[in-house]
Amino acid sequence: MKKIVLFFVLFIISGYLFAQKTIVTIGNTNISTEQYEQIYIKNNSQLFDESQKKTPEEYMELFIDYKLKVLEAEKLGMDTLSEFTDELKGYRDELAKQYLTDITITDEMIEEVYFRTINEIKASHILLSLPQDASPVDTLKSYNKAIDIRNKFVNGENTFEELALEHSDDPSVQRNQGDLGYFKAFNMIVDFENAAYNTPVGEVSMPVRTEFGYHLIHVTDIYESEGEVHIAHIMKMFNAGNTSNQNHLELLKAEIDSIYDELKRGAEWNELVIKHSDDANSANRNGDMNWISKTFTVPEFVEAAFSIENIGDISEPVRTTFGWHIIKLLDTRQPRTFEEMKEELTLRLKRDPQRSYHSKQKFINNLKSKHQFTAHQENIETLKDFFKKQGKLVKLPLPENISDLSLYSINKQNFTITHFLEAYNLHRQSSIQTDNILTNFEDFEDEVLILYQDSMLEKENPEFAQTIQEYRDGMLLFSIMQKKVWDKAVTDSVGLQNHYESNKNKYTWAEHFDGLLIHALNDEAFAQCKNLLEQGVVNPDTLLTKINTDKTNIRIRKGKWEKGDNEKVDHLVFNEAKPSHFNAQHEFVHGNVVKAGTPKTLDEARGFYISDYQKILEDEWMESLRNKYKIKVNNRQLRRIQSL
Repeated sequence: MKKIVLFFVLFIISGYLFAQKTIVTIGNTNISTEQYEQIYIKNNSQLFDESQKKTPEEYMELFIDYKLKVLEAEKLGMDTLSEFTDELKGYRDELAKQYLTDITITDEMIEEVYFRTINEIKASHILLSLPQDASPVDTLKSYNKAIDIRNKFVNGENTFEELALEHSDDPSVQRNQGDLGYFKAFNMIVDFENAAYNTPVGEVSMPVRTEFGYHLIHVTDIYESEGEVHIAHIMKMFNAGNTSNQNHLELLKAEIDSIYDELKRGAEWNELVIKHSDDANSANRNGDMNWISKTFTVPEFVEAAFSIENIGDISEPVRTTFGWHIIKLLDTRQPRTFEEMKEELTLRLKRDPQRSYHSKQKFINNLKSKHQFTAHQENIETLKDFFKKQGKLVKLPLPENISDLSLYSINKQNFTITHFLEAYNLHRQSSIQTDNILTNFEDFEDEVLILYQDSMLEKENPEFAQTIQEYRDGMLLFSIMQKKVWDKAVTDSVGLQNHYESNKNKYTWAEHFDGLLIHALNDEAFAQCKNLLEQGVVNPDTLLTKINTDKTNIRIRKGKWEKGDNEKVDHLVFNEAKPSHFNAQHEFVHGNVVKAGTPKTLDEARGFYISDYQKILEDEWMESLRNKYKIKVNNRQLRRIQSL
């Protein structure tokens, strides 16, 4: 029995020693077997291509190269540069946020918000403005007024629209009669959203208090989401102040009708967008407005967009309050399932301050217990009295008997008013407004607890520390690769040219068309261009100068195209299928088909030659680093790691 016990003790000890032993030393840096195994598993277990997996021995070579680059970057002081430390701190602070909350999100909360995501609700409201710090008398007065208005609707004395126009303090009421259109989860303040989804269609809620005042919410529809549509548009925009000018409106209507007719005759959408659309934000993206749902705030636009049946089809001209639109359907997608959205909704719930307030307080209370938090109330009152006696401004630095007073203790570490000033970045000023201090003073108790917990993250959370280390090393790797390889290959023009001269036959053209791709915008330009080409004028700049005298009449692209590079060249030169929106009357090519095998010039294959030259520079650099730093691999330990 004793032998068995001894065997297990030795087994446990040997396992521990195996995990702690150094598997590789690079320079003065020792990497333990446990560290290396974790990195090996992480980088080989989630590959899309199984053939890319490495054995522990194969991966060791990649790992050594990686660590050598990081060590060299550290030796060059790249980790001390201000832009590096600032970016790393920004990343750490952002990552730390998810470790500095303990928001409890239940399945019921996620299911509820999912329902409100895929079931969009339409409602109107009446707002009675009320300050957040309103007196009890004013609050009751506003509440009673809301009840009186609601009773008028319930009793059938007035429509909700009439009551909204008469009583609502919402500035948009004159335009929309209180109608908010469709909305879903996260579109409104939580209290407003809750009241809306808990009010049956056709009814009006009881008064709902938000930071803006009291609301009455009239729910007019709820429906299961039809998903989203990806759309583009061409827009003729109403000029501000001219919506009542009949001539202006008729001119825009004539323009949009003309554009619509061109599209129906086969004109290219992208060209008409660039030429005619007044929406500058989308025009440079071929009119793309991305994805929209029925919660989009322009009802007429939404109705037209969702009425288009087939991808690629366009709507007839649609008028909105902003102008005339022709809408093109690019794609559609159905609402995502609960499982597909669960992670995203959980994160959004955690980040929603109104939904997470109570969980935050629970988190703070847990920190108080965990870190032996003590509030020195007597000192806090002394400080408050001191500030109140200073008038509007408090001069800095503070007297020592004030600055040394301890406000709070965490694990026997004292936090003074000096820590407070530093936390709110007030310590460098010569004076501070008293109100500024007193306003933030109430929040400092929570702030100091979170700051302390923040300082303990690397020690308490190995996963957090490892993530920060990986990001840091990744930044260093990028910086030194850019300095030693990527930028050098681009700027070393002599070295790149020499590399090209030694390998100029490596990248050659397949059979290709060499010439001009021409698009005339009218019959006259088409004929003029054909005539000039017959006369031997083939320089594209000369052709453009002669033909585009007063406006754009023709577009010309000079280039070399292999089969598959351009669908119009494929059709015109290689007899492939006719592309959509191709204008056979006005589009043509001029040039020659060149047989395969012609070497590409350095400019034509620059990307390929730069990539090859970068590989040469990196190999030479890595050889020098392996000679510079001592490398020792414990192969016995390496063989004990199982291959994935």
